[in-house]
Amino acid sequence: MTSRISHTSFDARNAYAQSVFWSQVLDFVEDSDDPNEPGHEECLIISRDQSQLLLFITVPDDKQVKNRVHLDLRPVDRTREQEVGRLLELGASQLADHRRPDGSGWITMADPEGNEFCILSQNPAGSGSRSRCEPTAARSSSLLSSPPATAAVSDRRVSLTSCLRSLAGAVCAGCRWLPGRGCAAGRPAPGLVMVMAGMTARLCRGHRTAWHS
Repeated sequence: MTSRISHTSFDARNAYAQSVFWSQVLDFVEDSDDPNEPGHEECLIISRDQSQLLLFITVPDDKQVKNRVHLDLRPVDRTREQEVGRLLELGASQLADHRRPDGSGWITMADPEGNEFCILSQNPAGSGSRSRCEPTAARSSSLLSSPPATAAVSDRRVSLTSCLRSLAGAVCAGCRWLPGRGCAAGRPAPGLVMVMAGMTARLCRGHRTAWHS
């Protein structure tokens, strides 16, 4: 027995204006049996295949702090930069730039009421989407300097390089070998397949690790 998501709700100062903005961002439409009107306290928009619903609800208070939940958007028919330009014209604002030299990364934006969302690259880099869930440089450094946590982690995504380094620290007790080299204690370096298998078991406790490219 499970639950399913019926729709995603957003508090808003102006539910109608927000529904208009997001319908233009996502190419969503109104419910033809209950169209949105200025002054409505609840405004619903629906994807054209009716699989996704966003509901905007008028509330008396303004947004105060950073959202704990946000939307990550991937452009359908244009580049990330072209999509950012289009959304700026619709009334969004740009908050931060997290693009990487290899073309991956994202740009953080805000809708007219300040709700954060991110624009990813048009095509995923490699086999996994890259957003806030990807380890930062600081996180990768911590994996290198200390053994990985042994608590169960569901769907944790880490880079292959970080996994190799982390397993090296755990298996070799501080010798920090890399595949293809021995360690200070004279232990032979295991093959790449062994490294990857060991990393998956140690980090994820049975959950499969999805590699970021």
